Amino acid sequence: MSKIIETKLPLNLNAEEAKVFIYRKKYLMPKLKTRTLKNVFLTHGGILLKNLFPVKRSLPNALGFKKPNAGFIFQFYRKALEILLVSRYGKSLKSIKLNENKNYLFVFTPWFGYFSWITESLPRIYEIENELINYTLIVPESYSKKTFVIDSLKMFPNLSIEIIPEGIHMEIPKLTMPELKPFTYTFEPNTMKDYRQKVWEYVDALTIDINTFEKIYVSRKMANNRKLVNEQEVLTIFNKYDYKEICFEDYTFFEQVFLMKNCKVLAGVHGAGFANISFMPKDSILFEMIKEYSSYKEERPSYWRLCSTIDIKYYIQYCKPVEYGNYDLWIGVDLICNTLDLQTNLNLIEDNKGKYNIL
Repeated sequence: MSKIIETKLPLNLNAEEAKVFIYRKKYLMPKLKTRTLKNVFLTHGGILLKNLFPVKRSLPNALGFKKPNAGFIFQFYRKALEILLVSRYGKSLKSIKLNENKNYLFVFTPWFGYFSWITESLPRIYEIENELINYTLIVPESYSKKTFVIDSLKMFPNLSIEIIPEGIHMEIPKLTMPELKPFTYTFEPNTMKDYRQKVWEYVDALTIDINTFEKIYVSRKMANNRKLVNEQEVLTIFNKYDYKEICFEDYTFFEQVFLMKNCKVLAGVHGAGFANISFMPKDSILFEMIKEYSSYKEERPSYWRLCSTIDIKYYIQYCKPVEYGNYDLWIGVDLICNTLDLQTNLNLIEDNKGKYNIL
């Protein structure tokens, strides 16, 4: 049975900004199951077909025709079907039949990245953690080269792993799939809270010798895009409030978890690294700087909703882009932070209260 999830509004909204969030305050979360399928075809990129059709609850954001979702079913189905037919009957693409005596576990999607692995793939593995000895996890070769993937899988010592060579598609006699939530920006509260606790328990058993910080500013200076052009000025202000500047790239996966478990306030520009808020404690704070919106369709509610799901307080500041353009430009454009607004928001965070009483 589906249930309605209601998201708490950010704590520092003005009336105009509140409209954007009220528009997306509630969403429907279906009851998700774990399904076992026979004789399916899986593309190397993560599109699952059964009897020539995409498998329900295997793709994220599979509805709609416009960006940002662009209708995954419609965008990728033709490509997946072509891959199946050419690899099965042609010579230019290759597929292999996996071991019929194994039950393969499938938890990745075409939208692979740090965010999807941390907030979608790992929680789905934990959903069936007591049965992992029965499964062999499918890991595409490109994923296996990501240290955060291999490191995080150490949490599941009973799980076998099979790395699929690059570009090889799969005919699979038996496959188990914990169903995927329908949209990337939706979260089931109990699932995410249980997941956080289990990752904490694993990290608590490790010996991690790094400094932790109550207030952290995450810099994107090592990223390729979406940087603050006036970051030095921004850093000067954050320093006045005793924030420690870090780059997540300088830490291993479990070190990042350890940092978040001991962090009270995390601040920075919107990016995949904020998936680490999954491991922050209840009543901690995320302060997200993000590009100003021009339409509801451009707004990305991922971390706002995730914060509400696991009882983290959320503050937001919109920043001007260095140039305006189409949606694709939105993804990577550099930003300019209004430093007066920044100081106002940091003062609100220090007081741990909202600027407006819009609740």
